[in-house]
Amino acid sequence: MSKNYLFSIVLSILVITILSFFFEVTGIISYGSIVLSIWLTLAIIVIWCISWVLLKTCLIKRLFQLQTPLKLPLLLFLSGIAGVVISNLYALPAVPSTTLSINDQLNYMYKTDQGDRLALRFIRLNERDQERIQRVVNILEQDEILSPENLYQAATILQHGTGSEHYEMAYILAKRANELGYENELWKAAYDRWMLSLGKPQVYGTQTKATLTIFGVQVEQK
Repeated sequence: MSKNYLFSIVLSILVITILSFFFEVTGIISYGSIVLSIWLTLAIIVIWCISWVLLKTCLIKRLFQLQTPLKLPLLLFLSGIAGVVISNLYALPAVPSTTLSINDQLNYMYKTDQGDRLALRFIRLNERDQERIQRVVNILEQDEILSPENLYQAATILQHGTGSEHYEMAYILAKRANELGYENELWKAAYDRWMLSLGKPQVYGTQTKATLTIFGVQVEQK
């Protein structure tokens, strides 16, 4: 393995590591790089096999070189692994300080809620979701008047809860936000999830399930 190629690997890992600290979407991009590297590897191996058959049948005189083309998939794979690992090792706290205003707290938690999903933080995602949900519940218990945007943000966080009461609250808040002018379709999704959690059929047909396996860890997206 040449020094230039090793330098390319180190540089790509360094770049994606730095980007992971600033852009949550780096997690999805990194996972995409891993998937792309696997498909490229398979394609290159298939081309090599075809080349080998053609060589044996004397249709070509030179075998397709395998080692050099595989450098790109390896580069993508290693940098992708680095991006996913860093995204899971580093994250801002799920919830902010309680000294912030309620508006700022909800803004912050909404950003970390969405950011965790963009970054594919699957290792501690449930734990971080529960922290945010508990903080939202505490805020709602204070009976503060929330803006339509804050209502939507709180509903989004509760939508990632684990019980019927969370989905019911998410529906009520999202519906209220929609009525106050913050147009959204979240209230439909929350209502369907609420109904399904009660063992009833969904109404709007918003709920589907997809299971994503990342390094042996299954992440269910609803």
